[in-house]
Amino acid sequence: LAWAGRFGRWFITGVPDFAEADPQAQQRFIAVLDILCDADIQLFLVSGLDREA
Repeated sequence: LAWAGRFGRWFITGVPDFAEADPQAQQRFIAVLDILCDADIQLFLVSGLDREA
């Protein structure tokens, strides 16, 4: 929450395949996305995965 209030633009790189992450990691990632969305923070996600897969 402190970082969300401090930084107005986020770049998250190296996003892994969500299906391969354990449930706790998935929930933490969703929580971060929810916080950033609620705070109207600009977010860029970068992954090497194919969007069509």
